[in-house]
Amino acid sequence: MINKATLQLTFLIVISTNLPALEHTDKKRIIAVEILSFSFGGFLGYYGTQAGNGRYEIGLGLGYFEPNGANVNAIGFYPSIRAFHSGYPKGLFYEAGFGLGRFNWDYKGSYQPIKKILLFPSLYLGYRVVSSKLGLTLTSYLGTNYISSSLQAPDGKIAKFGDIRLNRGLSPALGVEIGYLF
Repeated sequence: MINKATLQLTFLIVISTNLPALEHTDKKRIIAVEILSFSFGGFLGYYGTQAGNGRYEIGLGLGYFEPNGANVNAIGFYPSIRAFHSGYPKGLFYEAGFGLGRFNWDYKGSYQPIKKILLFPSLYLGYRVVSSKLGLTLTSYLGTNYISSSLQAPDGKIAKFGDIRLNRGLSPALGVEIGYLF
């Protein structure tokens, strides 16, 4: 006869060796919305697809921003690559990307809006949690952007985009995405 401890040990071994089967490893794409972007008067959507057996995710972000109370708006895109530490599209990841945004500043001292394309190379450290049953994801990340040049008026004033001055140099970045693996 098999005793209770042997059955429990066998059950534990069977469950733990089959846990990877519960994960969404067959789902190769993600669509997500950056929820913090709403607080900045914008929308940022993200689409990504896995590469390298799930170790990498190649993505594209598209967004439009018009911060409340500001006379600046922007539309842009952000291609990126995420490298997942665990080798699966969940957990700790590193991200590198290169954003490009077209900014329009309706500056009061100018007869016409000031328009400029700014580049944003970026580095992030993030973490993704995946619901193994539904494929829902929650991703948070923290990093920095480098603003390639300044959005500047002829009189020398620098535009503000929310609380960030659009001046050449480093700026902090924080994000939270809600997504779906499919």
